[in-house]
Amino acid sequence: MASGEDGTTDAAIQMLLRVGGPDLLLKMVDSFLKQVPQRIEAIRGGLAGGDLSAVHIAAHTLKSSAAQLGAEEMRGLCAEIEARAHAKEGDGIAALLGKLEAEAVGVRARLESEVERARSGA
Repeated sequence: MASGEDGTTDAAIQMLLRVGGPDLLLKMVDSFLKQVPQRIEAIRGGLAGGDLSAVHIAAHTLKSSAAQLGAEEMRGLCAEIEARAHAKEGDGIAALLGKLEAEAVGVRARLESEVERARSGA
């Protein structure tokens, strides 16, 4: 699978375009981009409050959404956060959260570019 520099895979985007056309891609990307800051904040809040169950749920949800759009690096970070939270091992989650936030910036840029390309019919 070809990957973008930000960790997204072209195959996932192309599959969405084949299955549902630009409309499906636009809806999924829009939903994802709205969800990312909410889920990151839920992870941060759960971590700050010692609620690893909340961290687990938010990371799991974001992991699934990232996978659907081919954001593999983001998916992997979420999986690691999810696993640590599930095991009640909060150590290291803050560092992973920092990496997740940085990854989210690149994924957003790539997905916005894909949306523009789909809109223009390229």
